[in-house]
Amino acid sequence: MDHRRARGRVARRVDHAGERCVPVAADHHGPRRVGDRRRLPRSRAVRPCGVPRSRRRLSRRARARRRGDAGVGARMVGRGADRVRAARRPRGLPAAARRAAAARPGLRVSRPDGSWRVSHPVSRTRGAPGRGGRSVARGLFAPGTSGMMDYNGYFSRAAAGMQESAIRKMGALGGRIPDLISFAPGFPAAEMFAWDEFRDVAQTVLDGSDAAVLQYGPTRGYRPLVEALPQILGTRGIRAIPDDVIVTTGSQQALDLTARVFIDPGAVVLVELPTYTGAITAFRNAQAALVGVRQDDAGVDLEDLDRVTLRERAAGRRIAFLYVVPNFQNPTGLLIGLEKRRRLLEWAARRDVLIVEDDPYGALHFDDAATAAETRPIKADDRDGRVVYLSSFSKTVAPGFRVAWIAAPAAIVVKLEVAKQAADLCTGALDQRIVYEVWKQGVIDARLPRLRAHYQEKRGVMERALRRELGDRVTWPAPKGGFFLWAAFPERVNTDVLLARAIANRVVYVAGSAFYVDGRTSHQARLAFSASSAERIDEGIRRLAAAVRAELAVTASVPSASSQPA
Repeated sequence: MDHRRARGRVARRVDHAGERCVPVAADHHGPRRVGDRRRLPRSRAVRPCGVPRSRRRLSRRARARRRGDAGVGARMVGRGADRVRAARRPRGLPAAARRAAAARPGLRVSRPDGSWRVSHPVSRTRGAPGRGGRSVARGLFAPGTSGMMDYNGYFSRAAAGMQESAIRKMGALGGRIPDLISFAPGFPAAEMFAWDEFRDVAQTVLDGSDAAVLQYGPTRGYRPLVEALPQILGTRGIRAIPDDVIVTTGSQQALDLTARVFIDPGAVVLVELPTYTGAITAFRNAQAALVGVRQDDAGVDLEDLDRVTLRERAAGRRIAFLYVVPNFQNPTGLLIGLEKRRRLLEWAARRDVLIVEDDPYGALHFDDAATAAETRPIKADDRDGRVVYLSSFSKTVAPGFRVAWIAAPAAIVVKLEVAKQAADLCTGALDQRIVYEVWKQGVIDARLPRLRAHYQEKRGVMERALRRELGDRVTWPAPKGGFFLWAAFPERVNTDVLLARAIANRVVYVAGSAFYVDGRTSHQARLAFSASSAERIDEGIRRLAAAVRAELAVTASVPSASSQPA
């Protein structure tokens, strides 16, 4: 490749076998102008040192350090990638040959006008004076140098305010820390999956007789499943017809669609303190103003709910809806009583507010603490169409089948359907078909008693371990169902700080602050008992207790401060 003849042309990364060496200055000055090679003998071609032609290609994989490789000086640590250069240049033809056989990030791709010249190192900040800014940044960088560009100026306001899920973040640690015991994600117990039934249904569904199994499907959902959902809702006391339901790709999409349909930027969404982090994420990503309502021992505090509603209305703010999880609330495990549910409906009618009821755990009540009658949804007594009801098959079948649903008045479902068309067109046909067949064959109802007993036993294992390891240094409301235990440590323990000690002990949880929308720190933690075995629960609580004792010893001289806001 002759650089003297390349001016005004687009650079092409092709076979370097016949290319002459790049002069020292080209490497030394990095993003500055690439010089020509008139000083080099024409006959001196660089041979790729035995690298076969089939292996000469760009690669992003690191290799072992070799003798003569350049290094980065200590004074360059922390500086922009565009400013880092070789501490010294490798010498000799073998080093040059190695360069020719690998990617050379110092060579910039030409701009549309064919210019090779980069007169200044490109700034990491878009539009910085004297740094080339946006006009230089676009389309200029070679592969592997995208870290030099600051994209913040390109993101929308909504993207700038997006919030990462604390649960997903903690759950991801499991793949990076050996022997980590995770009480963070609310996963169902894998040992309770109906593997044989799933396998039989999948073989039947995938026998090739119906191509629709692997095709796009209706946005509203697989029709037999849509028609079955009113029957499932009927077992929970909810009256519905197929026009009142829509299938969603998991409950998280149900939350996202609800946010798209009801939330304007700045609109108020009322949530419990604490509340589910997935809902916080979905609503904040829709630019809602989340306003917390206190809980008492039986769930949402109705007096505080009314006080907060009147305050927000007096300030001229629009209330989109109230979000509640009445059955075994995530994260506290609280069960709202039937009388309070009735009063919630009365409050909604009096204050003209919609209720979004999230009910993923209602079928998983513990026989020693609650009955099916006590889990009757708020939606079951809704006569005015004020309740939007969300539920899922993730906890009773398997979350790998991304199938959930929303039940609401038909006028709302029509809007949800339009929003879903833009989101993903339709939920996976194969997932819906398998879930429908599993339900149709009675597998779900037959397995529910075993699921309840299994999770009840795991709850007992965790409670006994906490009492044994920490005694009165931890308290919690007794879970009557669901997947979680809401542990409260002495108030001087900040569970965000404690988390570092816990991870060092190879155990992880979700800190309580993740569930509050008012910015408070917390001495509480959500512990999921659903996925781990009894032995792992015992060992995990032993590790957590060691971290708690160490933190208490450090904070013993620090005055206790309540985590409750003034």
